Amino acid sequence: MPYPAQLQAAREAKRLDLPVDDVMFFGSVNTKVLLAIAEGRIDVRALAREEVANRGLDRTGRWVGFRQAADDHGLMEVEADHGLEM
Repeated sequence: MPYPAQLQAAREAKRLDLPVDDVMFFGSVNTKVLLAIAEGRIDVRALAREEVANRGLDRTGRWVGFRQAADDHGLMEVEADHGLEM
Protein backbone atom coordinates (compact mmCIF):
# COMPACT_ATOMS: atom_id res chain seq x y z
CA MET A 1 0.00 0.00 0.00
CA PRO A 2 1.45 3.41 -0.93
CA TYR A 3 2.26 6.02 1.69
CA PRO A 4 0.16 9.23 1.78
CA ALA A 5 3.07 11.22 0.35
CA GLN A 6 3.28 8.84 -2.60
CA LEU A 7 -0.44 9.23 -3.26
CA GLN A 8 -0.14 13.00 -3.10
CA ALA A 9 2.85 12.91 -5.44
CA ALA A 10 0.92 10.72 -7.87
CA ARG A 11 -2.01 13.16 -7.84
CA GLU A 12 0.29 16.14 -8.40
CA ALA A 13 2.18 14.35 -11.17
CA LYS A 14 -1.06 13.55 -12.95
CA ARG A 15 -2.31 17.13 -12.54
CA LEU A 16 0.96 18.52 -13.93
CA ASP A 17 1.32 15.81 -16.59
CA LEU A 18 4.75 14.82 -15.23
CA PRO A 19 6.32 11.49 -14.29
CA VAL A 20 5.75 10.69 -10.60
CA ASP A 21 9.51 10.60 -9.95
CA ASP A 22 9.74 14.26 -10.99
CA VAL A 23 7.52 15.35 -8.10
CA MET A 24 8.98 13.03 -5.45
CA PHE A 25 12.25 14.92 -5.03
CA PHE A 26 11.59 15.67 -1.35
CA GLY A 27 12.60 12.10 -0.53
CA SER A 28 16.22 13.05 -1.09
CA VAL A 29 16.10 16.30 0.91
CA ASN A 30 17.99 16.49 4.20
CA THR A 31 15.67 16.09 7.23
CA LYS A 32 16.71 19.41 8.81
CA VAL A 33 15.98 21.22 5.57
CA LEU A 34 12.66 19.43 5.18
CA LEU A 35 11.64 20.40 8.72
CA ALA A 36 12.61 24.02 8.08
CA ILE A 37 10.46 24.02 4.93
CA ALA A 38 7.55 22.42 6.77
CA GLU A 39 7.81 25.05 9.52
CA GLY A 40 7.91 27.89 7.00
CA ARG A 41 11.48 28.90 7.81
CA ILE A 42 12.56 28.26 4.21
CA ASP A 43 10.52 29.79 1.40
CA VAL A 44 10.75 27.13 -1.32
CA ARG A 45 8.66 29.23 -3.71
CA ALA A 46 11.20 32.06 -3.50
CA LEU A 47 14.07 29.60 -3.95
CA ALA A 48 12.35 28.07 -6.98
CA ARG A 49 11.75 31.51 -8.56
CA GLU A 50 15.41 32.36 -8.06
CA GLU A 51 16.53 29.06 -9.58
CA VAL A 52 14.27 29.51 -12.62
CA ALA A 53 15.61 33.06 -13.07
CA ASN A 54 19.18 31.78 -12.68
CA ARG A 55 18.46 29.49 -15.62
CA GLY A 56 17.36 32.52 -17.65
CA LEU A 57 13.75 31.32 -17.94
CA ASP A 58 10.52 33.30 -17.71
CA ARG A 59 7.42 32.15 -15.84
CA THR A 60 6.47 29.80 -18.70
CA GLY A 61 9.91 28.14 -18.89
CA ARG A 62 10.93 29.98 -22.06
CA TRP A 63 14.53 31.21 -22.36
CA VAL A 64 14.56 35.01 -22.11
CA GLY A 65 18.05 35.62 -20.73
CA PHE A 66 19.19 36.24 -17.20
CA ARG A 67 18.31 39.91 -16.88
CA GLN A 68 14.81 39.55 -18.33
CA ALA A 69 14.20 36.46 -16.19
CA ALA A 70 15.29 38.35 -13.07
CA ASP A 71 12.84 41.11 -13.93
CA ASP A 72 10.05 38.62 -14.69
CA HIS A 73 10.54 36.95 -11.30
CA GLY A 74 10.91 40.18 -9.36
CA LEU A 75 14.56 39.63 -8.49
CA MET A 76 17.37 42.11 -8.46
CA GLU A 77 19.43 41.97 -11.63
CA VAL A 78 22.70 41.38 -9.77
CA GLU A 79 21.26 38.27 -8.10
CA ALA A 80 20.12 36.79 -11.39
CA ASP A 81 23.36 37.27 -13.30
CA HIS A 82 25.61 36.57 -10.29
CA GLY A 83 27.07 40.07 -10.53
CA LEU A 84 28.72 39.41 -13.89
CA GLU A 85 28.49 41.80 -16.78
CA MET A 86 27.22 40.18 -19.93
